[in-house]
Amino acid sequence: MAHVRARTYEGSDVSKAYPLHLARPGEYLRIERLLGNDGLARRLAAMGLQTGCVVRVAHQHAGQIVVVRGETRLALGAGITKRILVAPVGAEEQKGETP
Repeated sequence: MAHVRARTYEGSDVSKAYPLHLARPGEYLRIERLLGNDGLARRLAAMGLQTGCVVRVAHQHAGQIVVVRGETRLALGAGITKRILVAPVGAEEQKGETP
């Protein structure tokens, strides 16, 4: 059985975080925490998604979400979006979509 580990963004306030599958289109969100094994974190990092990065939700349907980071659009299935905890970001972070 794989070891499950939570990876948390260093400056995060996890009390405001919620699973990505609950996000609505148009929201700008920071990835606060990843719930899962190291394989999930590696897979997401290979796609450019890691704790601390800001994404915009482009489309959402039944837990499946398309997020935008920079010029890249990524489709994520419901199983993964339930294990990514996010929190809303302020207007200043929306413009830069900081890493």
